[in-house]
Amino acid sequence: MGPGIAEYFYKNFAEFEDLRFSDFLKRNSGFKSWWLFSDFCIGDKDKPNDTFAISICPAFEHPEVLVERIKGAIPQDLKKTRDIEEAATEFLKDGRMFHFVFVVEGRKYFFGETPDSRLNKSRLFCQQAFDLLVEFKAPKDVLKPFRQLLQESKAKSFNFNLLTNVVLFSSMMSFLNCMLINHAGAKLIGMFPDRDKIESWCSSIYSHLIDNYTQGVLELVEGRSFDYTLKRGVPSDQNVKNNWYDEFIRVPDYMAGVVASWDIDLGTIGEGKHELLFMRNIVDSENVTVLRVKFDDSMIMEEVRASRKVGV
Repeated sequence: MGPGIAEYFYKNFAEFEDLRFSDFLKRNSGFKSWWLFSDFCIGDKDKPNDTFAISICPAFEHPEVLVERIKGAIPQDLKKTRDIEEAATEFLKDGRMFHFVFVVEGRKYFFGETPDSRLNKSRLFCQQAFDLLVEFKAPKDVLKPFRQLLQESKAKSFNFNLLTNVVLFSSMMSFLNCMLINHAGAKLIGMFPDRDKIESWCSSIYSHLIDNYTQGVLELVEGRSFDYTLKRGVPSDQNVKNNWYDEFIRVPDYMAGVVASWDIDLGTIGEGKHELLFMRNIVDSENVTVLRVKFDDSMIMEEVRASRKVGV
């Protein structure tokens, strides 16, 4: 299930890509270390979309310097911000960064059309993932999160919706990892997700899925192995108010929030800060790609772009 989605993204993205991301990778191909910052806006009944946002940048400066620049430009999360300052919108336009926002529709159909089929198929997914690692004699530290997942799947209240989010997020990250490794020559990729259940569930199983999916897709599609290392940022404990890399997450937080408020079919956006951010950073953007992924009888992916109307 998961590797297939990552493979689909990786193989089909070229059909939708307008070369902005390819040009970004070419401009920065001299960098061997990269950072991926990610955040989500899922299940907000006041917004039309569920979104996963991933901001990408090469390690062009010391992380502490980047943190201070983010603090100066984007001092608070979007939901805590009343007015969007020009410094924030200009920072998000920085051509040394590129932002992907995935709009996911029909998540409930990811594992099946009915609650029973979703539960059964998600449990089968957990069992097969564990059995495969046992077959390949995976070390204990790798088996641990998958054993936890298998136990979780046997509970009557198994949260297959959370599993869906974890698999989707892992697939998105793996797709972008593959792009960086194959097209930009990345050797070290640091991943910094929001401190969330998607990140923490089953001993951060998402990071193991990303390891497996990235390696699997590259070997399957490109037919060879690559020399690279994936590292995940370990967030501060949930009891600690401020996560040590909160500033990194503030970047995709803005992207996830504004695209979640965009009714793509109606072409409308909420007023106030969301409208301003949308007009300055999404419309005709040079460093934002919005991909709409739909699940129903099959999976469909399309790029959606917001452009200013000519002659109005």
